[in-house]
Amino acid sequence: MAAVTVIANPLAEKRDKVLLFQSSDATGSLRVEPRHLETLEFKLALGAVDAGSVPRPLANPSQLVSMVYKDTVAVYGITGKNDADLQLTMVSPVYHKIKVKPVSGALAGCALKTGGMKGEKGWLYVLFNDGGETKLGEWELSSSAVNKHTLNADKLSTSTQLHAVFDEISKKRWVVYQNTDNEVVILDAERNKGFTIDDTDRVAAKTPLALAIVPNIAEPKKRRLVTYFLAKSGKATNVLHFANTSLEYKDPSWEEVEEKPRPVPGINVLLPWAQIDTYVDENKKRTLVFGLQTKTEGEEPLFNVIDHVWTSLED
Repeated sequence: MAAVTVIANPLAEKRDKVLLFQSSDATGSLRVEPRHLETLEFKLALGAVDAGSVPRPLANPSQLVSMVYKDTVAVYGITGKNDADLQLTMVSPVYHKIKVKPVSGALAGCALKTGGMKGEKGWLYVLFNDGGETKLGEWELSSSAVNKHTLNADKLSTSTQLHAVFDEISKKRWVVYQNTDNEVVILDAERNKGFTIDDTDRVAAKTPLALAIVPNIAEPKKRRLVTYFLAKSGKATNVLHFANTSLEYKDPSWEEVEEKPRPVPGINVLLPWAQIDTYVDENKKRTLVFGLQTKTEGEEPLFNVIDHVWTSLED
């Protein structure tokens, strides 16, 4: 699996740069790649070049997640060389094992950014074993302990990927997963309640998943939650699709025509075994979706960027 997570570069005063963290094929280590939002071109990647210098590699598969927590850009992954060895781990800026034992490489996370260091909170989501049954767990990060909550993920697929976002307005945590019917489900973690997106029962199994909250500057309550996944479009498979819903109301729904699943404009075919991630670019009113379109044998994956302008949400 090629894993990726994208976050704003905290050193960029104009919020015009991002840091792209990804897994290395050659070493199983973490690589970091700075990109400018004007060009989005690859320039260089930093990371270990010798597998022997990586004592505990990222698992294959393992998703990655990044967040600003305790005034630090923290990156988490699943490490381990086999299923019995899997471990939830902070992999940057320091290496730190977290006392959580996952059963797959699925991983998501989000953070409350406001309130200063004392008010900050972070949450991580993984699949774990509960008496022989695979369940979705939420771990709240703290300086003293990791607090676990089991979420009600109905018909959870053991091969699902995960993604999560935090809504700064409602203070809600949204998590997306795939169920055993291959439907895409949005989970309100605070209420522990799931909502199945209409017409996603034909999505391929093990699809990469991602969420993004698109703001509405004039009417903040009318911000939208956008879900990304891969599905068939005509004769093309693994085409990037999206569905979107208003967060103005208590429960999300996908009843209107413009809210239902459809392809992102253009035929954007992605490799299904690679993670996708999103970056909300408010300056240009677009969401950037990072995914893998091609992979050259023997070379590190080079993630592509799909530009999804917000006006298409209403088309």
